[in-house]
Amino acid sequence: ESTLTLCDVKWLPWRTRLYRTICICYENMAEWGHAHEVAKRLLSKVNFLYEVETSDMVPPPEKTLQCLRDSQTVAKMLLFKYEALKGEVDMKDKDPAGKAEKPAKGAASA
Repeated sequence: ESTLTLCDVKWLPWRTRLYRTICICYENMAEWGHAHEVAKRLLSKVNFLYEVETSDMVPPPEKTLQCLRDSQTVAKMLLFKYEALKGEVDMKDKDPAGKAEKPAKGAASA
């Protein structure tokens, strides 16, 4: 990210793979929160690059837009995955047995 040349759309698929690999490393260590943060960073970088590419009066080529959409899809899928895993872990942390309490019959749920 500190090398401006690598921030171009040309390198976006490679950068997306790097971020995804980092997420998988964190997942292997059961660090879903860190993996979630990396996925959020990827999405923010892709969104920023999309804004830069579409800010010109001349629209970007379709190949560029497709590359941006592909990376955005990967980032959103990773975010969804790690949000789900974080939620699962949070529920297990709250209940040592790993099962959430069921509300009483007729009780209002929050």
